[in-house]
Formats: sequence, structure tokens, C-alpha cells
Amino acid sequence: ESLEAAVFKALAKVPADRFTGAAPFADAIRTALTQPVTRPAQGVSPRRRALGMALYAAGLVAAGAGGMWASSTSRGGTDAPGNSAASGLSVTFSGDVVDFALTPDAQRLALGRLSCSDAGRCESLVEVRDVRGGIALPLARFRATYDMRWSRDGRFVDVAAIDSAGRFGTFRVSSLGGPVTYLGSFFNGEPVGSTDSLLVGAYSPRSVRLGVLLPGESALRDTMSFPDLRAWALSPDARRLLLVETDREHPLLRLVDRQWRTLDTLSAPSYYSHPRWSSSGDALFWIANDQEGLFVQRMNVDLAAGTFGGDPTQVVARFDMPQSFAGRRLDVADDGSIAYITGLTPRVLQLMARPRAGVVPSVVKRIETQVGRMRAFIAPDGATVAFSRLVPNGPSTADQLVHLDLASGVEREVSPRFEQQFVDAVWTPDGRALIYAVYEESVGTRLTRWDRASAQRREVGTYPGRPLGLIWALPDESLLTVGADYTSIERLAAGTGERVRRYELPSTQTVNVLAPAPDGTRAATMGWSTTGDSLVIGQLDLGSGKWREFKRMFGEGTGTMRWLTDGGVEFTLTSTVSTTELYRLDPRTGTVTRLGELPVPFAAYNFSADGKAATAVERRVVSDVSLLRPRR
Repeated sequence: ESLEAAVFKALAKVPADRFTGAAPFADAIRTALTQPVTRPAQGVSPRRRALGMALYAAGLVAAGAGGMWASSTSRGGTDAPGNSAASGLSVTFSGDVVDFALTPDAQRLALGRLSCSDAGRCESLVEVRDVRGGIALPLARFRATYDMRWSRDGRFVDVAAIDSAGRFGTFRVSSLGGPVTYLGSFFNGEPVGSTDSLLVGAYSPRSVRLGVLLPGESALRDTMSFPDLRAWALSPDARRLLLVETDREHPLLRLVDRQWRTLDTLSAPSYYSHPRWSSSGDALFWIANDQEGLFVQRMNVDLAAGTFGGDPTQVVARFDMPQSFAGRRLDVADDGSIAYITGLTPRVLQLMARPRAGVVPSVVKRIETQVGRMRAFIAPDGATVAFSRLVPNGPSTADQLVHLDLASGVEREVSPRFEQQFVDAVWTPDGRALIYAVYEESVGTRLTRWDRASAQRREVGTYPGRPLGLIWALPDESLLTVGADYTSIERLAAGTGERVRRYELPSTQTVNVLAPAPDGTRAATMGWSTTGDSLVIGQLDLGSGKWREFKRMFGEGTGTMRWLTDGGVEFTLTSTVSTTELYRLDPRTGTVTRLGELPVPFAAYNFSADGKAATAVERRVVSDVSLLRPRR
């Protein structure tokens, strides 16, 4: 009888009534053949027995690997009293996962894997496979993927991506293979209840617009715009919505109803990314971050009242996450299983050279290698380079700036170990000093000047409030930085860090990267159009405040810019998930010329003033999916 039940379930007319894949079907058959019964046990269906066998088998594997179900770590002061944070078990082993989604029944994974040709060009390959391994089914290829979500019934995967034609938006991919449907220039779709409708985001001038996208339609309904929105998550019953918004110091979590009325708010200092609801709607999960690493937090929610309950608790032990990709990092299944991406990002600092500006440089030698974050700042004369090195800091790590003479190999200490957040550093245009920025909560961004000749340090100002992000230096050692909303540029006085001028840019674009001219009168700019589908190259006159647009071009990501001493501006951008290209801008005419593909993919570049020397911080990613099953 149990074998018959399994076969009839596999032949069910309605897809939702069938098994979710070949593996659960095989489990049901195996159970029926090895444990025959004359009648079903009380209240236990063949599906429940198959699931029990799967959990039992997984438990045996976990026991042999150190006990996934019972393993726990309680580090620092993050865990709530009595809370035990467990580690997940890796369910992929390819080391190339850049994005993923877990089915609601926790049986299948949709994976975005880095797929590279012999020539080194890489794409994101979307495929589906069982969580316990087996043969994967390739579904689609994209230049890059940013987010994935399964439909509730497992029929398709909605992928936020850029396709081979350069279209950005959400694509609907059948989980059985077949044509890919472009839904529009929307991103991060959330299923609305059990329907095929999606709550999606769309870029609009200086804000993100949320709205409902119905099947077969292209226009959003029930929309609302938010100027500081970072992320969102719709409750399973579609009655409540979590909004994650930027605040002056900490992310703000806000619960709203479907009429967009605020029900409750919560300041979340350790919030990092990707909120997800539990299937019952009584809890929210997100990835948190502190000085000891990343972990998953749970916050109880009173769904009826629309209020947060208690304090967040840690539910997944701390883990490392690759820092080079922006895909989905967390998923929560109906049974409480938690999936997340873990991995490392080794950095390799390489020195590059070329005979003259206007040609593609080549790699000269490897300077430094470390696992984790790294920034490099080559001096204007190209003879030395400062870079950030990771050093021990109690149970965690901290950044420290060091200075390397490229000819002699002699290192000097630029800064002590940073106890606070290292933000950025920049050489003065004459190369005599390095100015670095460190953010201290409730104080602001402290600016320190390190003299290259004497190795002496002195504070040169504090910018109150938010972290500055990125800084650029002018000849008088005043600084430029991007405004908090990325729609303006601020000028900070030398010696104080006080904002002395704000340059507003047109509402049709943002600004992410700058390159001041050697004489300090102008700055080349690069940023995104407000629709998010193209990069905008322009120039700001620092005297009049007028901005001029030069060119719009496709890019998967911004890069770096440098105004060279020969009068030209060279900049890099990421054109595909694995390709960085070098361009040259003539600021007199606005002409942009492609110089070629740079030899080190996944890298942050930094050029000397004459353009003949450069550094490239290469990112090599090793990333897989881990799965934590709930205790039974």
C-alpha cells in the first residue's frame, strides 16, 4: 500500500501534489520496499516517512562530521541566555556559488554558479539540484545574478540579473528548463502570499519604488517610494512588510502594513543583510555583523499586532562570507531550515606597469596575499604603495596601514591597529602625505595625515555623523567625498574636516566615483542612472558647481578613476561578472575610448599620476552553501 501511495503521488495531475524532485520520490519507494506495512501507521503519510528517512540519513552524516544538530558555539556577548547557536553543514562543494535560493520545502537549491570559459570570461550559470547532491539541471546563463527566489509551488525561480543583451531586471526561469521570461526592470521580487504576483523594487529618482507586479502585467500597482530603502521582506500572509532603511548611525528596521502605515520600528546596530520571515510569520531572520564576524539573528514578531518582540537572538554560529558578490546570502524554509553562503575571499595585491598611459598595463609581480579585506593606494610617483593589512585584534581582526617602498621592499607602519572602522585613504596630489579616515561611532570620521618623509602622524579634522565612505584629495589638501544619498558631492576643509560646500548633481543620476583634476578646478565623475541600467560619466566644475554629462554606457559595476598628469582621465568598470575594462576620457571633448580588457579580473585598480604604474587588488572567491536543519 505504501508503494502504491508513492506511485500515485508521483502521477498526481496537479504539480503541487507531486514530489518536489526525483530524490524524495526515490526515498518514498525505498521506504516502501524496505519497510513494508499492511496499512499506514497512525497519521503518518508516505511523504512523512520519506522525510523522516531523509532526516535520519542526514543525521548520520552530521554525526560523522561532528554532530551538526547538536554542535553549538557561544562566543562574545551576542547570544541570548540559554540560546545555542549551531553551525550548518555544507551542501555544495564547488567553491563557485555566487547566489542561491532554497525551496520552501528545503529539498532543492537554485544556484547561481560562476561559469568561466577557457578564455577567462565568466558568467553566472543558474541551475537546480537536490540539497543532497546529484545531477544538476542547468536552466539559464546571465552576465551576473543578484538575487533569487523560488515560487511557493516550486515551478519557477525569479532571478534578478543582467542578461547577455545587457538588460537589467527580473527574469522568470522555469525549474524544469525552457524559455526565460523577462518581467521588467525590477529587482528583489517577493512572492505575494501563494500567488504568482511579486512585490518588487524599481529605481526612481533618488528613491526606490516598491509595488506589486501581477502576472502578465508590466506596470506596478499599489506603489510607494522610499528614499533610504536598503532591503525589504514580505510576510507569508502578505499582511506585513519589513523595511530596512538607512539611519544616521544604524540601520532602521520598520514594520508596516499593506497601507504602508508604520506599526513598529527597531534600531539594529549589527544588521548586515537579507531579512527573511519564518513560514509562520512569527519571526524574522537576518545576517548580522560584529567585530567577531557574521552570524544569523532571529527576532520574534507579533504578526497580529505588527510589533517586534524582545531582543534579537543568535541562531547560527559565526561564519565567514565571500565579499565579492552581492547575491542572496540567506534563506529560511518552511520547516525552519536555514541556508546561507559561507566562504573566504583571498586577496592578492599585484603591481602592474606599462610604457605609457593609454595602453593596457601588464602584471609585474605579486606584492602581498591575505585572506580577507584589503585596500591599496599607490603613491602619485608610483614608487611606493600603502595598503591595509589584517592583524589580530582579540578574538577578531583589525586593519592596519603599512607603507612599502617598491624598490627596496622596506615596510613602514603608517597607522597603529585600527580599533574602529577603517574607511579610506588617499595620497595628497604632491605625494608627500597620506590622509586616512577612521569612523568612530557617536564621534564621526576622524582624519589623520601621515607624512611620507618623517613618518609622523597628526589629526587633521573630524567629520561628524556618518562614515564618509570614500575620499579624494585636492592640491590644498581639502577633501572631496560623496554625499550620504549619492546625489551630491561634499567638499571638506583642510585641517578641520568641516563641510564647506555641497555640490548637487542632477536628479537623473547618482555619483559613486570621483577623479579630481591635478589643478583642483574640476572632477570627473562616474555613477549610476536612477533607473540603474547604465553608468553615467560626467564632469563637475568645482568653481561654478555646474555638472556636465559626457556619456552613458553599460556596466555591471563601477570601478576607479584617475585624472592623469597628461590631461586625460582613465577609469575602469566591470562589464561582466568577471571582466574589468579600461577606458580613457578626454575631458575637453567628452570622448570616451575603450583601451581594452585588464589582465586581472575581480580586481580594484589604483593608478599613479602619470598612469605608468598601477596596483590591482585581486579577489579570489571560494564560496558554498551551508544548511542548518532544525533540531527535532
